[in-house]
Amino acid sequence: MAVFVGASVPTFCFEKDSGFCVQTKFSFRNHLRIRTSPQTLRNSHQSLAARLVCRAEPINLPKVERPQETLKRLGQEPKPSLGQNFLLDQQVVIDTVKAGNIQPGDHVIEVGPGTGVLTRGLLEAGARVTAVEKDKSLAGALETQFKDHPQLQVVCDDFVRWRKKQRLLPNEMEKVKVVANLPYNITSDALKRLLPMGDDISDVVVMVQLEAAQRFTSASPGDGDYRPISVRVHFYSTPEFVRKVDKSLYYPAPAVDGAIIRFKLKPSNEVPQVDPLEFFKLIGAAFVSKRKMLRNNLASIGYNAATVREALQQIGMSPTARPADLTMEKYVGLHQTLLSRKQR
Repeated sequence: MAVFVGASVPTFCFEKDSGFCVQTKFSFRNHLRIRTSPQTLRNSHQSLAARLVCRAEPINLPKVERPQETLKRLGQEPKPSLGQNFLLDQQVVIDTVKAGNIQPGDHVIEVGPGTGVLTRGLLEAGARVTAVEKDKSLAGALETQFKDHPQLQVVCDDFVRWRKKQRLLPNEMEKVKVVANLPYNITSDALKRLLPMGDDISDVVVMVQLEAAQRFTSASPGDGDYRPISVRVHFYSTPEFVRKVDKSLYYPAPAVDGAIIRFKLKPSNEVPQVDPLEFFKLIGAAFVSKRKMLRNNLASIGYNAATVREALQQIGMSPTARPADLTMEKYVGLHQTLLSRKQR
């Protein structure tokens, strides 16, 4: 019998010959394949220590090179066009894995694995990893590095253009998790694709620019950073700021600091029951000019000022409200109220 055990749980091993129990604790980095002999089931009158026989075999993963070493070996430099800033710090890897609550057997999609620093941490946690890497050289290097580990599948593709859902989640019975050091230049596009997938994805844990992280997780009505993406994030998920990541912990160092954020995605039955296309059309029109009143901005999608003013009053808002004054829930109410008036 073979059992995979994540080392965050104490593992007990009993030696038959010695007749005593040895308890061994492992860090999350050490995962074991435990083999138990059928002989352990006999002699029921003996103590558990005398009956249970096991042998621990480490599941060895290759040492991950520093990004600088991998790039030098491949004869290439970081590509700004791909937003390549490679993670250097192991504590950030540990914090990312912890934020995703990665458990043995979880299926994790990693976007932009680069040189495999975070990939190794996910594999060490016992996850099955599908790594989507656009850079052909890095994708090839990753496949070679982890060639003896079938729990990793490397896909050489552009994640943002990876359109078909069935390619992202082939034959999955359980929800997957997405964990990534996102290239800063695809953050918005990637999140727009991922956030609506709450029926298939449970958690999205990503590293993004610090300013963007604060906008996604902390911006609220009245803040200068409150934007359409703030409404979208809360429409589809519950966001959480995990930690800041100093720019010195990347290679090459970007111009700004980063941060880890987690989105707990809402399944479709918990998302506001409105047509998303129509709803976000209203959101886009509402924010076209943040300083103008909503009753003026919404004229661009066919609502006259009087109708908007009355709808705002009906949902408990001032008729002079501006885009940054409404919560996501108030925007849902405004949308529904305007639709009902349109249908009269």
